[in-house]
Amino acid sequence: MATSNPPIHSESTSETLSDRACRITHAYKTGIDLRETLGNGAGLRAAVSEVMLYTDQFEDSYPEWHPAPDLFPGTLRLFIYREITGDS
Repeated sequence: MATSNPPIHSESTSETLSDRACRITHAYKTGIDLRETLGNGAGLRAAVSEVMLYTDQFEDSYPEWHPAPDLFPGTLRLFIYREITGDS
């Protein structure tokens, strides 16, 4: 995503504000989608399974040679489910 504004760095990291804003916005959109799906009567497991995950801003931190054992979207869905149920 190109931006005309100069990058603004936080003190604790070298990432730009626009990258952080995109991740926060995508997390918010996922939360809204999940809430709407639940509001339409879907069960929690089905809602978490069906919600759109916005993962374009994330980078795979595994080295290329590493056989990442779990797919990121599945891990993220499990995290969301456990955070909601308090089983984390």
